[in-house]
Amino acid sequence: MKKIALILFAATLFTSSFAQKSDKELNNMAMKKYFDHDYEGALEDYNKCIELNPSIGYHYLNRGNTKLKLNDFSGALDDYNAALKLDPKDVNAYFNSGTAKLDQGMLEEAIFDFNKVIELDPEDKEAYYYRGLAKEKSDQDKKAVKDFMEAVEVDSKYPQAHYKLGIVCSQNKDYEEAADHFKECLKNDTANVDIIMLKGIAELGEGNYSAARKSFTLALKYDPTNGMAYYQRGVSNYDLNNAKNACSDWEKARELGVPKAEPTINKYCGK
Repeated sequence: MKKIALILFAATLFTSSFAQKSDKELNNMAMKKYFDHDYEGALEDYNKCIELNPSIGYHYLNRGNTKLKLNDFSGALDDYNAALKLDPKDVNAYFNSGTAKLDQGMLEEAIFDFNKVIELDPEDKEAYYYRGLAKEKSDQDKKAVKDFMEAVEVDSKYPQAHYKLGIVCSQNKDYEEAADHFKECLKNDTANVDIIMLKGIAELGEGNYSAARKSFTLALKYDPTNGMAYYQRGVSNYDLNNAKNACSDWEKARELGVPKAEPTINKYCGK
């Protein structure tokens, strides 16, 4: 998730209607509008903040975040750069600039920004993760994996990084390691059927058929019409020498429209 560094001041919002509002009060008003999804109104207030006090970096940062919501990518980057001129160590400005560039496919520029975040804050797990995404999109797969691992080093329970590592391990046929990463993902999202399925497939790959059957059964608990869960549970049952239950699962998968269920039934169930 991208960081939104919107600064709220303790100053009261209830000032006299005859008094000119300070930049701090305008910042509070803008932030409220931002979270109410009134981005045009928030932008107007941030413009006023900067008119009143152009030397405050976080006003530019916040306005940049608002411009992104309005799809003004160029304007957002201009504001992030303005924030960094005022505070060259503004981690949030570098991070938000990096994620904006990543979204626009400016991969090398995004990596540069995430490098700066990590240089300023080596414990920023999201910077490692997003830098990994940028490297992955740049076909720097090994370097991307290293970043995902760095993110997990910072936070051993970071689900997004575990998910990426699980996918990589599955592709490399390191199924036991993949299953472990998907287990970590599920600690924070126990009913995520897609991840439960990935975990089950990894368990099949490592030959842990009993664990795989449990995973596919769990997937069916949350999604009873998941044809692939029936199909893969059938594979698990067959590998556990339970052909009857395997064929029953494949029949259900066929009813739910899984194309490969038909030839599987013909081959293994005598039908």
